[in-house]
Amino acid sequence: MAEETRILAEFVCGARRDAMPADIFDLARLYVLDAIGSMIIGATKPWSQIAIDFATGAGAAGAGSCTVVGSPLVTAPQTAALANGTMGHGFEIDDVHDESLTHPGIVVVPAAMAVAEKAGASGAEFIMAVVLGYEVNGRVGLGVGAVSHMLSGFYPTGTSGTFGAAGAAARLLQGTAEQCVHAFGIAGSFASGIVEFAESGGMVKRLHAGRAAEGGVTAAYLAKSGFTGPTTVLEGKFGFCRTFSREPAVARILDGLGSSYKIRETTIKPYACCSDIHPVIDALLDIKARPGFDPRDVTHILVESTAKLLELNNIDGSTSMMAAQYSVPLTAAIVLFRDIRDPGTYQESLLHSEDLVAFQRRVEMRRTDEFDRLYPKAIAARVVVTTANGKKFEAVNRGAAGSIHNPLSAEQIEAKFMTLADLILPRGRASEIVRQVADIEAAKNIRGLTSLLRFDVRAPLQSPVRSAKTMAARS
Repeated sequence: MAEETRILAEFVCGARRDAMPADIFDLARLYVLDAIGSMIIGATKPWSQIAIDFATGAGAAGAGSCTVVGSPLVTAPQTAALANGTMGHGFEIDDVHDESLTHPGIVVVPAAMAVAEKAGASGAEFIMAVVLGYEVNGRVGLGVGAVSHMLSGFYPTGTSGTFGAAGAAARLLQGTAEQCVHAFGIAGSFASGIVEFAESGGMVKRLHAGRAAEGGVTAAYLAKSGFTGPTTVLEGKFGFCRTFSREPAVARILDGLGSSYKIRETTIKPYACCSDIHPVIDALLDIKARPGFDPRDVTHILVESTAKLLELNNIDGSTSMMAAQYSVPLTAAIVLFRDIRDPGTYQESLLHSEDLVAFQRRVEMRRTDEFDRLYPKAIAARVVVTTANGKKFEAVNRGAAGSIHNPLSAEQIEAKFMTLADLILPRGRASEIVRQVADIEAAKNIRGLTSLLRFDVRAPLQSPVRSAKTMAARS
């Protein structure tokens, strides 16, 4: 049996920047910026504010010096990771590694940020930890067999993500490979998260990323202190991959290690909803832009896509904000009758829009073998819209905007950040964050950057999203 756990740990502890391609560090800086933007907009949401209060109040895990985004207060590293990960996943605008079905940025970046801040690590050490956290996150997600894992009811960001956070934290703590092995071993017992939220709602989906970040940080600190875990946690008979999936693919953990970097496979979301819906959105936007098409004439929409989309995203989107951002039927209505590109569209009032809620009944979903074979390496959808006069409009999308098949440029990622952050932060601070992230590898530590993230999200100056029209104008 290959020693996947040990080999991955040795890679995390032994990786050298001069032996790695420069472009992955360019990507890491952009994705750190994207994660920070997700945390800033996420901090305005009620579930995130509960997490902020928990992290800075009675629930705080002891004194500390680590930033909680959206608060002027500080806390212990694992608690900061919990809060920041939760708010990073709080608005469905965070990045995705499609093939592992995980959201790496808002697990890895909060974990690395908290540990680097406490340890006084340099900006270069922080960025290296982020790269390695993405690597572990994606590889473990592939090893567990992501589709089988998720359709069994697990939420991969909360499970596989815990290992990514542990890898990033272990690298920053500068322990031995043996200690990293044990950090992974401990992380395996912290890996958790189920997708019942897709059936009956609740705030807990947001917490999965925060819990993974917290678990990974805690695992790394425990291992550095001598606490041990199973040394075959990934590949073992009762290890993570074989316990959490009916179709594990353990060999994929090491496939291309050191040459094929998972951070290159990251999707940056242009729309604030589940990334699996994005091909449906782009297909509908294509149809909506065609001459002679009028959304008011639509009588039926057929969406052909994957088994995952049919089982987990074919839901009534009016029951909660989480459901709205996870629902194909409601998203289809939003695309046709609102501005899906504007994050300000996702307000509580959306759930009470009778026209959108009623329109959901016009959406039919089917799975197809063709798209299941592509999934999740490529997420695809075919949309057929029928109008009152019997006319049909059809579009197919096999690579949504922001995915590796149709990536956003660096300028577009920066513009996305400014759209999210500039309406919430004090004037000029968003631009300063962009500058500091761009220069982060030259920084002695990351505390100059994290100090910019300490603000009171409830203060009038930083009130949540000012207006949909203003945000649209900025994008």
